[in-house]
Order: sequence, then C-alpha cells, then structure tokens
Amino acid sequence: MKTSCFFGTRADGMIAATYEITNRCNLSCRHCMNSSGERAFPGLPLDQARQLADELYGCGVRSLYISGGEPLTYPEIDAFLRHCGQKGFKLSLATNGTLVRDHLDAIARDVGEVSISLDGLGELHDAFRGMDGAFDQVRQALALLRGRVRLIISTVIWSGNRRHLAELAAFLEQAGVSQWNLSYLVPVGRGADGALQLRREEYAAARQAVEELRERYQGKGLLILFRRSSRMGADCLPCEGGRLILHATAQGKIAPCSWCAKIPAEPPLTAQWQPGNMAECAAAAGRLQEINRRRQQLLGYTGCPAVSFLAGGSMDADDPLNQYFTR
Repeated sequence: MKTSCFFGTRADGMIAATYEITNRCNLSCRHCMNSSGERAFPGLPLDQARQLADELYGCGVRSLYISGGEPLTYPEIDAFLRHCGQKGFKLSLATNGTLVRDHLDAIARDVGEVSISLDGLGELHDAFRGMDGAFDQVRQALALLRGRVRLIISTVIWSGNRRHLAELAAFLEQAGVSQWNLSYLVPVGRGADGALQLRREEYAAARQAVEELRERYQGKGLLILFRRSSRMGADCLPCEGGRLILHATAQGKIAPCSWCAKIPAEPPLTAQWQPGNMAECAAAAGRLQEINRRRQQLLGYTGCPAVSFLAGGSMDADDPLNQYFTR
C-alpha cells in the first residue's frame, strides 16, 4: 500500500525515534526546515542527551535515527554514539557527509546505517547546500564508509535536480549505495518562499521518472524508495506518529514526529522532556492518533496531519499532495 508518511516504521512493530541532537550545522542549505546554522542551538549537554536516549529505550524505542542540524558538529557525538551502541540501539546517522572523516572510527564501530544528503551532482549540490566542494566531500565520505556501514542517500526533489535523477542514480549505484530515499520538497524553513518547489505539472513527471528508475535498478542492489509520491486516500497506510514513531528535538521536546514538532496543535502534541518524565511525553505525542481518527472520519484517510496544517492552516485540511495528483 501507499504510505502517508515521510518516515518508515519497523516491521516488528517496535517504536522508532529520531533525535535531532543539535540544530547547529556547518552548511546553509537552501531548503532547511530548521533554518540550521553555525549559531543555532548546540544541543543538550552529553549527560542529559544520554539520559534522554536511555528513557527513550525505556519506552520501547530500539531504533534511533540521529539527525540535526548536522549531528557530527555536536562536540561529544563520538561518546554519544558509543553510549547508544552499548545500550543496544540500532543506530542510524543522518549527515551532510562533510565531517565523516573526523568521526569515521566511531561511526564504523557503533552505527549500522548512514544516510547522506545528496541533492544533485557537482556544482548543483554545492549550490543547494551553500558550500563549494560539498559534493566532493560527499563522494569522499561514501568511499570511506563503503563496506563499513549500510549506505543510504536521501534526496529532495526540487526544481534544480528533477531533470538529473537518472545521472544521480547511476552515480549512487557505482558508489555502492544500498538505498535511495526520495521526497518532494516541503516549502518550510529556508524554503518557505516556494522558489525551489516544483510546479504543479512537474510532480507527476518527477514521479514517473522515479518509477522508471526503480524498474531499471530492480535487483541491482539499489533500492529506490519514494514516500508520499501519490494522491492520499483510503488506500494509504495511516500516519503512525506518536504510536510507532517519536521525535526528540535538540532542546529535548518530544513530539510524534519531526514535522509535528514544528507546528502548534490542539490538544498539544509535544511535551518538554525532563529527567524521569518520558512516559508522560510519549503520552502527549500519542494524542496525534486522536487527530488521525478524526481525519479518517472526515477525509477517509489520515495523510500527513502536520504537512496538511502547514499547507492548509488546519489539522483537518486535505493533504497538500492531493493538489498535484489524481492517483
């Protein structure tokens, strides 16, 4: 079935969490939903970050996706990875790839999957990420990590790269990438002006291009996933935010997912973590399922409530993808 969600869920039904360990970043990406940068919030002290992770584990989380900002700018990231690895988490790391060399030993020791953001080849990626040489550093990071971790590339489809997906796929296959995650750009944060967003007629064309690439690379070692690429309806899997998915912000706010962390909601879906109250925070995040049940009754599907709010100003609004697709 089609999925309503940007995030996957575990096949074993265990809870997966994302921890946005810092809002700081060494790049200035044109689409960043957090508007991250070098002067942004640095994250909790290491002892608190460890305790937050321990309490997530105590709530049943076994899969922890560490993101940011750029998580490799967190001063104690190697020690944090070691703690989580010893705790028993299945660790994934999301990175822009520019600082991998400095943390290679810790990553190889404790992380199972590394997801690197790549939004074009050469100067196209450099311009999107706001740094000359960013693409070359991603290429070096892929070479360093190959054979040490499972390699994933995450790509946002935007106006500049939609015609270059085939070349990007060929590069990823040669680089030994196992999985390619694609998504449409959501116009929030630095991308809120919509300048990078596809035109209405380009959404279906981009989806067709990805479907052709999926067929071309089937059985060749490159798994291509394109979540939220179809019209939302009764044939879509429901949103699992707050039930099988949790998110922790750099400040320690617990939310159903990273998108819900960025919107107001009624009833409140987020709670500030303090040592010892993770169960209460998870219960607050679980209230998203009340909204999902209401959306199911009103619309016949859940879609993504958070992105629906961002686009339509209401948690009961139609999923914005339905503006672009008839199927």
